Amino acid sequence: MRASAWTKALSLVVLLAIVLSCSTISSNESGSAPGKVDLDLLITLAAEDPEAVFEKLTVWSLEGLLAAGADTAKASTIAEAAADRLAALLSEALGKGAWKEARRLWSSLSAVSGLSGELFMAAASRAAMALSKGMASRIAMGEAREYRDKGLYAPAVSALLEALGSEKDSKILDVQEGKNWLALMKKAGDGEAVARLGAQTGLLASDIPSSTVPKASIKEEVSGVVTVYIDKGLKIENGVGYPDRVLGTAFQIDPEGYYLTNYHVIASEVDPEYEGYSRLSIRPSAKPEARIPAKVVGWNRALDLALIKSSEKAGYTFSLEGAEEIEKGTKVYAIGSPVGLENSLTSGIVSAQGRRILSRGEALQIDVSVNPGNSGGPLVTEEGRLAGIVFAGLPNFQGLNFALPAPWIELITPKLFDGGEIATVSLGLAAAQNLDESLSVSYVFPGTPCFKPGDRILSLDGRPVKDLNDAQMILAAKPLGSLCIVGIERERVSTLVPRRTVGLENSGLKKTSKSDTVENLFAGAAGLLINHLSGPKGDGGTYKVLKAWPGMAGDESGLSEGDSLLLIRSAIDQKAGSLSFDVMVKAPSKGYLERAMRLTLSMEMDNFL
Repeated sequence: MRASAWTKALSLVVLLAIVLSCSTISSNESGSAPGKVDLDLLITLAAEDPEAVFEKLTVWSLEGLLAAGADTAKASTIAEAAADRLAALLSEALGKGAWKEARRLWSSLSAVSGLSGELFMAAASRAAMALSKGMASRIAMGEAREYRDKGLYAPAVSALLEALGSEKDSKILDVQEGKNWLALMKKAGDGEAVARLGAQTGLLASDIPSSTVPKASIKEEVSGVVTVYIDKGLKIENGVGYPDRVLGTAFQIDPEGYYLTNYHVIASEVDPEYEGYSRLSIRPSAKPEARIPAKVVGWNRALDLALIKSSEKAGYTFSLEGAEEIEKGTKVYAIGSPVGLENSLTSGIVSAQGRRILSRGEALQIDVSVNPGNSGGPLVTEEGRLAGIVFAGLPNFQGLNFALPAPWIELITPKLFDGGEIATVSLGLAAAQNLDESLSVSYVFPGTPCFKPGDRILSLDGRPVKDLNDAQMILAAKPLGSLCIVGIERERVSTLVPRRTVGLENSGLKKTSKSDTVENLFAGAAGLLINHLSGPKGDGGTYKVLKAWPGMAGDESGLSEGDSLLLIRSAIDQKAGSLSFDVMVKAPSKGYLERAMRLTLSMEMDNFL
């Protein structure tokens, strides 16, 4: 967007300030429920926080606080000015080469272009006009070059392939630069990236052979795996001091000595609540007696991922490119350091997909032998491709182990190079799966506008949502703080709701348990939709179960639609991270006989969006 376009938008805001200087609309005048909207507020927001305009107008619209006719037209004009402001900010970010901010603004503007209806039609049109062909590729390519100039290979190549994949016909990459990238990939030994570069551009046909890229040998891959060693000093038991050590595994994903491992392996290095000594080092497979210092670069608790850096460069670099869904029955190998035994290789098959073990995404269940020390090690296929990262085994259950699939690793790992804790992108909701495989809102965080428990989630940014894992992956790819258009159905009416993404608190319901009502916490943690019948709200109140989502705690405890609940007492244990509820249940299916039960529910849930 040119500067003249922003001048026009600014003039529009000034004109609105004059026209609407006295236009406070009382909902009583428009015949709607008691309340008030102040369009003057939005004039300032259109210039200072344009994304907030779309959220606030949607709230007023859904609550029936915007009168039809002239009032809607005025609000529509403000939304149009907000879209112009977003376009101006995007143009400014592109001009400065502020690629992260440009990606966020592009995501918001793209979301606005997908809105519909009288209220947002003009804004959607303005947003669409500002989104020129090739803009997404330009942003991704800018990030790729920026990472490359910093010497960060893995995120640079990830951004490059994203740029080429989003706009195959663009002239974003000339022959000489393409050859430079190719040389960088070959130097890193990244056959997967070379193959994808050849598939996504025809510029380098003479430099990239059409034959299949040879797979890496197990011996080569083992050389890219190291033992992670956490020295936590001494622990005192019965007056005697014992060495306190944590062992794990990591594998190199960038030739400059960047390794991927599990967050829980290195947690003491970055957890602000940890009090004590902690020192991180790695032991290369070729030099198991050495302990080479390392540091934590970035981490994400929800997916149990962490990126560490050492001066020690391994002999092999695992590629993050070309991740595919691994089918049940696929033979896989785990490389790691069980109980500190370096270079150990075990094999098995993928036993199942879609296991919800982590608070985000779905895990692979594997029958590969895994022991303490394997955490953070790579899981690879017979073809040498990265299939996942081993993160857990269940004590006393031999052969029941889990790994985070490679598509999640490919999606999140580039962000870890930015450093620090990488927030989990969220809408401020929890969702539950219905029997027809659709999703419904099961809990709404305090302060999250527009959504209600029971709303059906139809789409995110125009993409139909297949299941919870699909919805979480769509959100994970969005920049934090950008607008997401959520398609919902409420009382058989479909609507599009713009919602700005926020960082999900890793403590689950711990934070909301301090501010939310007892009934909301009970319903959200148990996976119930309830209606207050009588008595006080919360403890002592009587509720009717309108919905018990399948597979969630309430359903598993035998609660079902139509049951009457007396919430006797509740207790919150912040230290243990649990919620406890004593209830008296009358179920029609059991002749309304009363039964008492206690539900102890975890604040850590895997169904947040």
